[in-house]
Amino acid sequence: MTRTAVVLFTRDLRVHDHPARAAARSECDRVVPLFVLDERLLATSAKRTAFLHERLAELRAALGLVVAHGDPVEETARFRPNAVYLSEDVSAYARRRAARLAKHFEVRLFPGVTIVPPGELAPAGKNHYRVFTPYWRAWRASPPAG
Repeated sequence: MTRTAVVLFTRDLRVHDHPARAAARSECDRVVPLFVLDERLLATSAKRTAFLHERLAELRAALGLVVAHGDPVEETARFRPNAVYLSEDVSAYARRRAARLAKHFEVRLFPGVTIVPPGELAPAGKNHYRVFTPYWRAWRASPPAG
C-alpha cells in the first residue's frame, strides 16, 4: 500500500533542513509539498507578499511545491493523504489550523518555526513570559540545543 503524506508548508519555508519534510520523505512513499495561500495574509504588506511569492517560486523549482488558494483542510484533502506533516507553530491561527486538520487526518507536528520549543523557557510557576527582556535573558543563559 502506498502511503501518502502532505507536507504543509506554512511559515517554515526551508528546503534542506525542514524536519517535517525529512520525516515525511523517510516514512512515506509519496510526498506532496503544499502551500495554501491565505488572502488575509497577502493583504497585510506588499513587501511581505513580494517576498513570499519569491520564496514560493524557489520552492516550486526545488521541490515541485504545489501552491493552492483556499481552505488548508480542503486543499490538503485533494491529495488523500494518510498523514499531514507540518512545522509546529504557536500562533492562534496555526493552532486552529492544526486542530482542524487533525479532525480529518493524522497530523504530525515537528519543530521548525521557533528556536526554543514553546514552554521550554518559562518563569517559575508560569507557562510563558509576558515581557520579552526577561525571556531574552533566560534564553541567553540557557545552553544551546542540539
